[in-house]
Amino acid sequence: MNPETIVKIRSDDRQTAALLAEDFINTCAKILKSRNHVNTVLSGGNTPKIFFEILASEYSGFKSWDRIKFFWADERCVSPDDPESNYGAVKRILFDSLNNSDTGEIKIPDANIFMINGLLEPAYVAERYSEILLKEMKIINSFPSPDITLLGIGDDGHTASIFPGYYELLESDKYCAAVKHPESGQYRVTMTGNVLKNSGCIKFLVTGKSKEKTVSEILLENGNFEKYPAYYIKPSDGDLIWYLDKAAAGNLQEI
Repeated sequence: MNPETIVKIRSDDRQTAALLAEDFINTCAKILKSRNHVNTVLSGGNTPKIFFEILASEYSGFKSWDRIKFFWADERCVSPDDPESNYGAVKRILFDSLNNSDTGEIKIPDANIFMINGLLEPAYVAERYSEILLKEMKIINSFPSPDITLLGIGDDGHTASIFPGYYELLESDKYCAAVKHPESGQYRVTMTGNVLKNSGCIKFLVTGKSKEKTVSEILLENGNFEKYPAYYIKPSDGDLIWYLDKAAAGNLQEI
């Protein structure tokens, strides 16, 4: 295990998501003491939905929502209102909850939300989103550098939309790329490894028994760990924190 890796374990998916929500708000507040805004990267999945719900319900009173900018690690090429849309889930659960249409109160302005447009041609969208990252984020070592990146993993060890066998995306000189899901053939747009690894802080949120083997092999560097793209996503100069529930952690201990 990388000596800089931190592992935090809670009993179930909700408690794990709640810990991430608390840490997320605290990290944002810390960054905002010296910066006008913080650039955050979000991902999709079921457990992040719980995380967004907790942010909306327990941290609606956070005073600096309007200073947080939101980007996405990847997106399926679907309509924003499609149930599979990563952006759509965040909008429904978090943004619409914080922005009160009845009172007109806007905590997160549209200018802070940078969705990946899943309705346009994927390669074109990847290029346009790369331009957005270049404009909106600080550039370190020739790549955009998000402040906080939230990621998950699949049972196969993929993260964002970097799947096993797509290893060229880990070291691509592009910021974003259009990819096909290896099984469904669905097109997606994803940030590449060099952008994700360039984050000031990477937080993996992983829950469920089905992830136990993959998590163990990645963190203990045994078994098939080198086949898992998520293994390679480590910040070159920043924090790496894994948030696990007991089912995903298995025999792993907090570090």
